[in-house]
Amino acid sequence: MARTGESDDSARMTAVIETLRHGPTPERRGEAADALGRIGDAFAVPALCAGLRDDDKGVRARVTAALGRMGSPAVPPLIALLRDPAWPVRYRAAEALGMTK
Repeated sequence: MARTGESDDSARMTAVIETLRHGPTPERRGEAADALGRIGDAFAVPALCAGLRDDDKGVRARVTAALGRMGSPAVPPLIALLRDPAWPVRYRAAEALGMTK
């Protein structure tokens, strides 16, 4: 059974991911991407990868930086995105791969 703190952390992570996906403004979605990158939890990688399809170029840039900070957990999904039909997604995936450590 999870401790209360773990449950709270999971709920917060879910809320930040939800903001990345459906935030009302590009600024809010970008802030969510920044937060997920700082947290560094691999659980956020799929949501960040989906964020590479955001309509806003600035959000995509912040998602790219967050994925670069994620390191090795982000590498396999980013490699897969190099075959995405949308060139901006491929471009940002390659850029994030170049940022990983």
